[in-house]
Amino acid sequence: MDQVALRQERKTVFFRVDSSRYIGTGHVYRCLALAHQLRTRHGMNVEFMAMAWDGNIASLIEKRGFRVHRLNPLTKDISSFDPSLYNWREDALQCERILRGAGSRPMWMVVDAYFLDHRWEEAMGPHVDEILVIDDLANRTHVCTCILDQNYPEDPAPYRPLVPDEALILKGPKYALLTSGFEHESWEDRDLLERKDSSHVHVLIFMGGTDPKRATIKILRGLKDYFRKTGPLFYVLAPRSNPDFDAIQRFCEDLDTVVHIDYVEDMPSFLKEMDLVIGAGGVSTYERMAMGIPQILLSVAENQYTHTCALAENGFVVFLGAVDMVKPQSIKGALDFLLSNPPLMGFMTKRSRALVDGLGARRVSDLMAAFGLEVREATLKDMWLIFEWRNSEPARMASFNTSCISKSDHERWFKRVLKARDRKIYMGVLGEKSIGMVRFDINSQGEAMVSILLSPEFMGKGLGWMLLNRAIEAFKMECPEVDTLKALVKEENIASKRTFEKAGFSQAYTAFIKRF
Repeated sequence: MDQVALRQERKTVFFRVDSSRYIGTGHVYRCLALAHQLRTRHGMNVEFMAMAWDGNIASLIEKRGFRVHRLNPLTKDISSFDPSLYNWREDALQCERILRGAGSRPMWMVVDAYFLDHRWEEAMGPHVDEILVIDDLANRTHVCTCILDQNYPEDPAPYRPLVPDEALILKGPKYALLTSGFEHESWEDRDLLERKDSSHVHVLIFMGGTDPKRATIKILRGLKDYFRKTGPLFYVLAPRSNPDFDAIQRFCEDLDTVVHIDYVEDMPSFLKEMDLVIGAGGVSTYERMAMGIPQILLSVAENQYTHTCALAENGFVVFLGAVDMVKPQSIKGALDFLLSNPPLMGFMTKRSRALVDGLGARRVSDLMAAFGLEVREATLKDMWLIFEWRNSEPARMASFNTSCISKSDHERWFKRVLKARDRKIYMGVLGEKSIGMVRFDINSQGEAMVSILLSPEFMGKGLGWMLLNRAIEAFKMECPEVDTLKALVKEENIASKRTFEKAGFSQAYTAFIKRF
């Protein structure tokens, strides 16, 4: 069991995200992926706030079972306004009215909007516990608990000067917010070049949910002669929101090798049948990488260019540049090059799947849920639970003493610790579940040695540093005379090193030190 349980009362999370003919649908889809995990894994109540712009997909959000609060549009045409002149105050006022009527204080506000910044977030601060910003521009300051940029590369440095010092920066495809079905564990791995039906190579053309630059029809007309060749079978995914829907439909009817599809219910299953994709360098890029599908990408928005370039430079995709600048000959050349080079396609498959495992939404939801973590002092009732944790193989391998502890030794030790004035043990509790303990051993010099022990069930989920921080807060309240904390960590225990570093400790040889 890897699900993190919360208290019985349902925590509420709000999403502030938009879609329209000009914004597209990618922002909403990645928020829906995270919302689904928060609801199914953690039992949270999730609601959305969205501008009622033309072409929005609020009805789809509602179809997924989430409540949508429609905001009054503050501008008629999202494509023409200057983000720096956006009326963030009125946006915030509308959101505040909704939050005040929520009944209970929301645990999180998730905001995925390029035209909102620290001013809007400061206005939200009094009404929510935590704020998560989803971004990929790194061009404005934020007041938030976490900021998430799922794009490659994984370097968090561009965001460090833009967020508070204590903010978490979640950077890279490890945190890609993909819908359920893209997890590697949910389907069997397969070699793209050993299909059961090898009579045709299947190529998908998909330029996004709304295609505001009308890239799909341009590509189809530019490749018309190519489609008349025998060989690949092309699928064109263009929903009714595409401005050239009718023209695309007519174009495909005239060709035997091109099939128009206007809606896909199960995208993971659909993509399994594809051998190659010509697509836009947006959110869908990481879905296809999780499936191990080689890609020829074009950027249809300015924010897609940098990360798609980085993916191409490191051998994950072929990138041809901005769609307005790409000529049909370049697309034809890239198609011929990849289809005639199976080893390269196989290399791209392995590289892509190694980078994106489809578990990003699960990771982020677990981290968000963990902010409900609380600590309490240990009691005699915790004795045998801690005994089980201590004797688990992962805990013994991380300890300086790797041998198993006997029941009698543990019982004597634990009862002695509970009575001691110079020792404190705090239990981390997430909902009804105890997830770990932190122990403080105080000496006469105003110092305390710290050790942390996690339940094997909750190891590797990024909870250690949070448990440590919560325990330190409780310890400081009870023992204000202690001004220095120390911890000893085995040289090879990388996870523990990171835990103490994230909790504000600095390393001195094998010891970690934190001074108040």
